[in-house]
Amino acid sequence: MLTHTDIENMIVVALQPLHIENDGKVRVIKTYQGDLETEEQVRKALSLFPGLFVSWAGAGYRNAGCCQYVEEDLYCIMVADKSLRGDGSARHGSITNPGVYTLLDQVRQELNNHVLSAALSPMEIDSERPLYFSPGVSVYGAYYKLEQVFIQPVIKA
Repeated sequence: MLTHTDIENMIVVALQPLHIENDGKVRVIKTYQGDLETEEQVRKALSLFPGLFVSWAGAGYRNAGCCQYVEEDLYCIMVADKSLRGDGSARHGSITNPGVYTLLDQVRQELNNHVLSAALSPMEIDSERPLYFSPGVSVYGAYYKLEQVFIQPVIKA
């Protein structure tokens, strides 16, 4: 069974075509380390924008019978951009920045139905929603789900 850390790192790799080093528009693609928890942290992180920050967002479980369970994981890709103009350009884009809406589209093109590993189901878009706004800054969450099966051995007393 793959760990959440393994899967986060696989998602970061899958998003690499969007990085500026690969002719993309994103400055940083990394696992989320609490970079955007407070307004002060967001201000400090502005130099990383446009950025994609990947985090495991939780799981549900269902019994698949015969000691097998399906873990239904949810991952969040925080999509962040800034605009020095302080208007809607962080969302819509401008000459100097791609905008969150364009980045959400690009993330969806890279991840939706993407198979990270033979041990996992294809990634499936779940939802996209705003997480943070301030003048000139927009952060949206793009949520993707996938499944993996694991065996839980029976413990006898």
